[in-house]
Amino acid sequence: MENNWYIKMLSALYLSTFIIRLCFGVILLVLPYYLKHAVSDFMFGIIWSASPFAEMFSVMLIGIAVDKFGRKKVLLLGLITGAISLFLYGLTRNAYMLIVINAFHGIAAASILVSSLALVADYAGANSRGREMGAFDFANLFGWFSGFLIGGVLVSAYEQNLSIPFFIAGILALIACGYAYFLIREPYLHKFIAREITPRHIISVISSKQILLLVLPWLMLYIIIGVILSFFSMESAKIAMPATHLALVLGGGGTVFLLTQVFYGKLSDRYGRMPVLITGTTGILVLIGTIVFAILSSPEKNVAGLISVITGNYAILAIAGVSALLAGAFGPSALASLADECPEKGKGMTMALYSIVISAGMTIGPPCAGYINEHAGNSAVFMFMFLCAGLIVLFVVMRYLDLRRGRKN
Repeated sequence: MENNWYIKMLSALYLSTFIIRLCFGVILLVLPYYLKHAVSDFMFGIIWSASPFAEMFSVMLIGIAVDKFGRKKVLLLGLITGAISLFLYGLTRNAYMLIVINAFHGIAAASILVSSLALVADYAGANSRGREMGAFDFANLFGWFSGFLIGGVLVSAYEQNLSIPFFIAGILALIACGYAYFLIREPYLHKFIAREITPRHIISVISSKQILLLVLPWLMLYIIIGVILSFFSMESAKIAMPATHLALVLGGGGTVFLLTQVFYGKLSDRYGRMPVLITGTTGILVLIGTIVFAILSSPEKNVAGLISVITGNYAILAIAGVSALLAGAFGPSALASLADECPEKGKGMTMALYSIVISAGMTIGPPCAGYINEHAGNSAVFMFMFLCAGLIVLFVVMRYLDLRRGRKN
């Protein structure tokens, strides 16, 4: 399987994914500064949530299109739509226009994610699926975190005209589209597409217990991610944290975390998905628990106090760092498990269901962060995140028990 076309296809997929996510990461960091005096916290959360909301309600149709017409066509359409939306951001600060633009951005993101994951699931063998999912996860999330770093630089460089970072991101997105067009191939397309997709076919995918137990933890995880991204962006703008400092916190920390992705993917191929999945779940719970402890220990009970406690206590910093590295085991093992459970001609719909739950998480997270922060303060936001982490543990335990029952039967 690992011949020349396969390596080129995966390389093109990973690079185009990296570039488009980098562009999206730039937008996530620039947007709070772009709208700093234009909208309220709550309206900012609504604008932010328009993308995952639109993604959530369009993604099953996208999954059906991926299974019926092929992966590459949907991927290219998503890349082009994403590039156009990036240019449009820089043309307005009107909240309602930005909601519409961000909605199209979400549809583009869904098209890119579902088609990309279906391609990896199609052509990666069972013994290398964890490694390839880890590599995809690395390209995907490293793009986001690199975008935060570059976004911070662009905010500082173009402080007087924050439309320019959006236009730069749009140009990069067009480059990603061209790269994917010329290098991604589907030599066995006929093997993976379904000529006819019926409601029964769709229901069989979305009602599968094995698949549901693998996607529900992602819902909780992306609620947490949505809270972190929007909450830290809003709070850093309020306390006048320089954009470059925020970029270093999110981008630098995320980069260290992502360096483990391929490693954990290989471990899941060698030792099984569940041990690595449990490791990642434990890391998530301990990491968020440590952050909750740190903010409750600070006199101010806010983000500034949290930063002061963590940077001033090496034991807390060490626990947070180690648990963050362990948390990295979750992504590749969970994605590889999901690919293992995919029906042969239903990978698009399975990955669409995955995309629905992460979109739902990103839709729920930012408004919750804004509402909880306005009414109960910073510490309550972190308690909410800890509750979500506890639910991840619950779903992973249910998956483990389900696998044990299956082996006994």
